[in-house]
Amino acid sequence: MLHDPRMRALRAVTLIELLCVVAILSLLAAASVTPIGSVVQSSRLNGVANELINELNQARHAAIARNRVVECRLYARTDGAIDEVQLWIYDPTRSTATPFDRKIVFDDPVVIAANTTWSSALQSAPVKETSGASPYVAFRFRPDGSTDLPASSPATLTLISQPGTEPTALKSLFFTAQIDPVTGLVRGYSE
Repeated sequence: MLHDPRMRALRAVTLIELLCVVAILSLLAAASVTPIGSVVQSSRLNGVANELINELNQARHAAIARNRVVECRLYARTDGAIDEVQLWIYDPTRSTATPFDRKIVFDDPVVIAANTTWSSALQSAPVKETSGASPYVAFRFRPDGSTDLPASSPATLTLISQPGTEPTALKSLFFTAQIDPVTGLVRGYSE
């Protein structure tokens, strides 16, 4: 019974069977890596989008509640990509502004698209500070909730999650914050 060839064949795994199992596992692992990467990228974009919407809503609310002008500054890096936002509140008695909140830095590789077709607020923003260590563009929320952006059409800020150069067309991973200049209300749209 110990020398029965049928029992010996049942106990062992052949090299070919082992290689087949390893090949199948490798294919499954390779197929799951691509979706996981896009899920992580999408998660980062959604997190930054929530931060941006919350910051814009907070600026409007603070302007109304405190009866003061609140400026929303969008800071550019040395390569020109905008990946920071900070609120500043104006003191009417001193004609100065002080930071209202901490500066929010977006997760890499999420930035605000520099293309003014997608981010019209960058072109229509009334404040553009290009000198100094931290260049920025800014727009203000007024005490009545409105903004100082042109009232002709809603202003947009589009977040993209594209490492490297900016794309020539919006792909599937983007988020657009739309600001109504008259009411100051902010809406978000994603793809």
